[in-house]
Amino acid sequence: MLLKKNKIVTLIYELRINEENGELIEKIDRKKPLIFSFGDGEMLEKFEEKLEYKKIGYKFNFKIDVKNAYGRATTKYILDVPKDEFKNNEGEIEENLFEIGNVISMFDNEKNLIKGVVISEEKDLITLDFNHPLAGEDLYFKGEILNIE
Repeated sequence: MLLKKNKIVTLIYELRINEENGELIEKIDRKKPLIFSFGDGEMLEKFEEKLEYKKIGYKFNFKIDVKNAYGRATTKYILDVPKDEFKNNEGEIEENLFEIGNVISMFDNEKNLIKGVVISEEKDLITLDFNHPLAGEDLYFKGEILNIE
């Protein structure tokens, strides 16, 4: 069976930055493989393009450049947000919420969940970086298709 849109695929992979021997970012193995509906937009478009029409047992090894991955990091996704936005129902702010490096979940104007990393704190403002953590990186995948349904 060939892998194409609307098929359920099971696969394993290693994700590294920039090259085959680059920093390991994620490892999905046979104990807990990735299972998803192919062509539904759950994965990067270029990732799916590289696997389309492949068979069970296909071993892949490819690079997705930054422009086809998560793009370049940009200052337009670094925002100052008033601290008052983080008050709970009692009007309080969770202790240590604004520690540098903390990830804070919020909703954008269209009610999509977005995550920002705290990069600085001032008296009334918190600065958050909403760039994808892998923005600015070429991605290198190595893995195998285990099953197609």
